[in-house]
Amino acid sequence: MILFLTDTGCRSGELRSLKMQDVNLEKREAWLEGKTGGRWVDFIERTARAIQDWLEVRPEMDCPYLFPSQRGGQLTPSGVWQIFFQEAFSMLQYIRLTYNRCKYARWGRVKRPRKANKALNLGRVTWKGKSGR
Repeated sequence: MILFLTDTGCRSGELRSLKMQDVNLEKREAWLEGKTGGRWVDFIERTARAIQDWLEVRPEMDCPYLFPSQRGGQLTPSGVWQIFFQEAFSMLQYIRLTYNRCKYARWGRVKRPRKANKALNLGRVTWKGKSGR
């Protein structure tokens, strides 16, 4: 789903209303219906393979939508956001763990950062780093 969103630039509503019959994996294109009307979008081979893999594990249900809800209907806007943030959180954890493994392998232990020149407050998370100046 995330590959399709980033590859085609479609809106959340267009993704939610995307039906299986509107996707052509051989030509790597899809017909999207949205608030601005219908349009064709293209996607790359990697996205086509991901959709094919999804179709192999997609639960069997009588639902025309490519990405159905757990109950078999159309996804809600909050359902799309929940999936997106779950995946984004998993990716951030992967990046954090990979970075820490690299630090351990390179330095043998985690070093404390030096005094920061700038601090960026992102809600509850504060990132401190040197400015590029």
